[in-house]
Amino acid sequence: ELKQVGDARDLLTLQFNAASVELKVANVDTVVAELRQDITAAEGARRQSQAEASVATANLARERARCDRATEDLNLLKVELASEQMRCVADRKAHAAEIDTVTRECETSTRQLREEAAAVRARLDDAREDLRREAHVADIVNTRAKDAMSKLADDNLQLRRELGRLSFPTEAAVG
Repeated sequence: ELKQVGDARDLLTLQFNAASVELKVANVDTVVAELRQDITAAEGARRQSQAEASVATANLARERARCDRATEDLNLLKVELASEQMRCVADRKAHAAEIDTVTRECETSTRQLREEAAAVRARLDDAREDLRREAHVADIVNTRAKDAMSKLADDNLQLRRELGRLSFPTEAAVG
């Protein structure tokens, strides 16, 4: 019976070892399958990266060509700019001479205008003095008119009172 138990134990150990080996094989198969999937995905990613690199290379070539054209255009613009700057220098010199002439004319005109302004100021001062005198006379006339109006008002009030006294007995007789 002990031998049977030992044999059963050995048999179980062998079965366990066989199951363990089968499990390891199954795990290895799973890992291998995952690795194959990873390799397939990596190969797909490599092909996609190569395609993207080809597109990027084509885009880069187009951009380089566009940049070359822009550089040529820029060089042409630089030449035109230098020519325009030379024309501007010549124009500035011509304008400077014209400005000198106009400046002298303006100075003459300014001198004449200052003389005319001085004459106008003198006439204005005379007119202000005349206006001040007229205002003084107007103040005197206004004061006299106010005094006369006040005297008329007093005389009028006095006449009304007198008229009122004279009218009073007549009204009492009628009443």
